[in-house]
Amino acid sequence: MKISIIGDGVFGTFLKKEFSEKVPSFIRNHAEADVVILAIPSNAFQEVALANKDKHIVNVCSVQSSTNETCLSITPNVTGIHPLFGPNTMDARNAIVTLKTSDVSDFVIDCFQKIMQNGTITEMPDGGKEHDEVMAKTHVQVVKLQKIITQIIEETAELNDEVCPNSFLKLREFAKTFSDMPKGTLESIMGNPFITQ
Repeated sequence: MKISIIGDGVFGTFLKKEFSEKVPSFIRNHAEADVVILAIPSNAFQEVALANKDKHIVNVCSVQSSTNETCLSITPNVTGIHPLFGPNTMDARNAIVTLKTSDVSDFVIDCFQKIMQNGTITEMPDGGKEHDEVMAKTHVQVVKLQKIITQIIEETAELNDEVCPNSFLKLREFAKTFSDMPKGTLESIMGNPFITQ
């Protein structure tokens, strides 16, 4: 079974590199794949899933419930998995499975296990609702915090590391983990239907 990735953003590019190095069944040409991973913003799911309705679709979007529903409205062959890592969070590779529709889902999970090193895969198989509720309380808060931290780091960019306290240096390091969140990812995260104001 051949697996490929659609999406050339930060996360899609990162996944392509990881899969090409660690997953023997990975191919670059998604037209020839049996399984396609959609590493795209949530607002692109309808169009891209429709164009790939003859394949098993893998949803890796930060918001799972609505994107899983979109995919399921097009094909019954869907796996929902949210990798909780990216290019700047290499040391903490875990993932959450929100939807499994066939044995192909087990193949997909195995492929992700190969790129996760010692990470764990947790199942929350309710189509993504519970996942999105958790992300609304956690991931959304990190995005809000990102804006504040980014402003602080920009305002203090001229300061030399030798004169800064360790707590501030750790804040700078933490800010680096935000650099892999492109606009489409941020829009998907902030589109979480369980956000309360």
